[in-house]
Amino acid sequence: MLYSAGTAIWEFRKRKHITQEELCHGICSVATLSKIENCTHNPNKSTLDALLNRLGMPSCEYNIPVSESEYKRQMLYRKIADKICHHDYDYSKELDKYEQCGKDMSHLEKQFYLYAKANIFRHNARAEKSEVLALMIEAIRLTIPDFDIAKIPAISLMTQVESAILDAIATLLYDTGKTTHAISLLYFLKSFYEKDDIDYILKAAHYPSIVYNLSCCVSMAGQYKECLELVETAIDMCINTSNYDALPMLLYNKGYALCSLEKCDEGKIYLLQALTILEATKQEKTASLIKDDLNKTFKLNLL
Repeated sequence: MLYSAGTAIWEFRKRKHITQEELCHGICSVATLSKIENCTHNPNKSTLDALLNRLGMPSCEYNIPVSESEYKRQMLYRKIADKICHHDYDYSKELDKYEQCGKDMSHLEKQFYLYAKANIFRHNARAEKSEVLALMIEAIRLTIPDFDIAKIPAISLMTQVESAILDAIATLLYDTGKTTHAISLLYFLKSFYEKDDIDYILKAAHYPSIVYNLSCCVSMAGQYKECLELVETAIDMCINTSNYDALPMLLYNKGYALCSLEKCDEGKIYLLQALTILEATKQEKTASLIKDDLNKTFKLNLL
């Protein structure tokens, strides 16, 4: 059987007992979703991806028509997203092209644009954390208009971009002294990706990073046993899904927590593993910072 994009969305939605209103909130109107599901309207790529993500599915290459400007913007999206994933924030030129590409951006495209722009500012030493946080909140409110940092969001469905923005908001909340809000939001995200109906590709892409950020927060609060419990699950997921982006820093947090619990011999094993991976993947700057921190904190000199 050949599935159109609309048929697939309809079937996934029915299988998961999700209403049209729940699925399309902040993405498109119910009337538009009905037309998509009835195959009388072809969604653009950003709308299709958002609907699939909300259903717990990764973006798929359905055969939908796209304009030249949509195609170019989608290629730029992939390039920028890949750089963000690999902690490379030197993409200002690509982001400018993304903004200027053809017609005005849809609100979903604008959401990604604001998120990517905020990430550039976030990794600028001169940027004010509060200003970056405001930009991230502006981005998330494009699809979750009632988002409030003072309470855990009542969100049952999420896109990959929404998840990434909320993860970034949580770390910025911590950086600006709102520790309780940060930890609550990260625990919410962790629980969201532990649900059985989330596709493993999405889990592999987001869960380890979320747990790493959460483990940093609890570690800085001196809760080292909790940190160990958190990173164990995420390390297993990295290995089981062959997604190793977050692995070295998870191993570092595990080693750091063990050393903080006066188990330095065991901790050294994981610290060396983390440094080996960082150096092998040409992340020498991060490795150097780790060595300096370990020498300063534990008088450890790891060669």
